[in-house]
Amino acid sequence: MRRVISIFFFTISLLFSSQNDISNTSVDDVLASLNVEKSAVPFSVLQKLDRAIKSNNIDKVIELLTPYISPVDLFLMMLGVNKSSVPFATLQKIDNALYAENSDLAGKLIAPYIQNSSQSSNRFTIRENVFIDNKTGYMWQKRDSERELNWHEAKSYCENLVLDGYSDWKLPSRDEFHTLMTAYYGEWDSGWESWFEANKHKRNSGKTDPVFLPKEISQFFGWWYWTRDISKTNTSYSWLLLLDYGYDDYYNQYFNDFVRCVR
Repeated sequence: MRRVISIFFFTISLLFSSQNDISNTSVDDVLASLNVEKSAVPFSVLQKLDRAIKSNNIDKVIELLTPYISPVDLFLMMLGVNKSSVPFATLQKIDNALYAENSDLAGKLIAPYIQNSSQSSNRFTIRENVFIDNKTGYMWQKRDSERELNWHEAKSYCENLVLDGYSDWKLPSRDEFHTLMTAYYGEWDSGWESWFEANKHKRNSGKTDPVFLPKEISQFFGWWYWTRDISKTNTSYSWLLLLDYGYDDYYNQYFNDFVRCVR
């Protein structure tokens, strides 16, 4: 089993005390700080872990938790890098480097993302093919389908999309899409035009200026986008969102429009 003991030891020391005193730390806090799911650790191990923590036996803590910790997660945690900001292919290369105990290579692979992590006050992490909303944790397709599809095709498009090393993409819900909107009116009705005139300075997409989404994102946004939500009054209709004008409405599922996937 792979063990990156030096990283593990350093991380525990860094997280809990400069004097390596973890005796006042709870089991739950130790597990949460190291991204270990409590349900993945047998009850007997949790009991031993509790005793090791209370006796400040860090060596024993390392021994007990090593089988349940990811070296890559520890490595990124130590450097303060958000895992979602690193492409899947790069994570695999880092994992291989750590397995080979090649810390120099692992450091070179993660270096470009340390700077991005230091800019955590920025709402979005923008990469070549995707962007990550650091507020919600959603990863979005940067460029849309670039062709209009009906709702059934849109669902299939996202379910079969492989992008940036990920294959678990889905058609977004209305609520997920709303998180990208700086101004949202609601469901379409006859009052949206007056609302739009009062709020047009808050338009969301790259069709108008000024925009609140970064230009690196908004330049790839169009008008209407499918969501996965089906109308409650007519199941042959699904919801579309008009990002630029700040409202959504439902249309026949065989209507064609654009798609932007999320995970």
